[in-house]
Amino acid sequence: MRKRLTFIIISITLVALMLCGWTAYAATSPNTSTSTSVLGTFKSIASDAVTVNTNTGDQTIPLAKSVWVYRNDQKGPTG
Repeated sequence: MRKRLTFIIISITLVALMLCGWTAYAATSPNTSTSTSVLGTFKSIASDAVTVNTNTGDQTIPLAKSVWVYRNDQKGPTG
């Protein structure tokens, strides 16, 4: 009986710790956007940014190394 009670207490403790860890992890989110959609005309393209001329003016969007850029619903060349 004592082994069973110890096992139950340890199990409940582990489940509570996992739940607290999961909720703490889920509560942290990045402050930056991971996806951007812009409608306009390409003005300039660099290895780390794209400048697009929109109705509200030019917008420069920084690019990650692993970004995919689409033009007219077609994936642009990489590299």
